Order: sequence, then structure tokens, then C-alpha cells
Amino acid sequence: MAAVLTEKIFEAYVHLGRETERVVYSMMLSQKTKIKSLKDLNLLEVLQAIHEADAVSVSFDEGELTIGSCYEVHSVSGMRDENHEPEVYINVYDTEDEETHSIRMCEFPHLADLFKVIVAVDEKCLLKFSGE
Repeated sequence: MAAVLTEKIFEAYVHLGRETERVVYSMMLSQKTKIKSLKDLNLLEVLQAIHEADAVSVSFDEGELTIGSCYEVHSVSGMRDENHEPEVYINVYDTEDEETHSIRMCEFPHLADLFKVIVAVDEKCLLKFSGE
């Protein structure tokens, strides 16, 4: 019984992680679609920019986003896999071993730190229209 429950929890976690990747990837796509005002909105151009985007990335300055005691996030990057599903990676620099690691967002083990990363991406990708 416990094994079945553990399996169900894991399936739910992976599903939620993949949904999170889709949302974050969409946020990052907003960087590809620069809209100055609603009057200038051209949906065809926006759709074309989204369709042509193979990879998107949001970079952070040194020390701007730290997680845990020794990790600095230097970027969050996304791309589409062979099925056109988004894959999003958190790219971190480990200040202790001085190496860079990429962690798939849907496999990220610490939820509190993951929320911190998502909020930081959202703040960098916030769409603003003139007059707002």
C-alpha cells in the first residue's frame, strides 16, 4: 500500500513539475515578444516570434539570485524537446566546488528554492505596456 501511495505522489510531483516548466517557458517567451503598447500589438508577429523560438534564456547578474548556502543561479534556460514540449533548466554555479550545474526544473528537489527561482524569472519577464 505504501509503495502505491509513494508512486502516486511521485507521479503527481512530476506532472506538476512539467506543468511548471510550461508556465516558466511561456514567461521566458515574453522576452522574445517586445510589445511597446497595446496599440502596436501585432498578433501575427507575436505568434511568429513564439513559433520560431527554439531556445529562450533569462540571465542573472553575479550574486543576484542565490539559493541554498552555496549556489548562485546564473540563468534559467528553456528549449523544446523532440515532441515540442518545453524543457526548462536552472543553471547554477556552485561556489564551493566552483563548477556549473544544470538542473531540470521538474526535477528540482527543494520547493522553497524553486519558488524563489520562478518569482525571479517572473520579475525579469514581466510584460509592461506603455502607460502602466
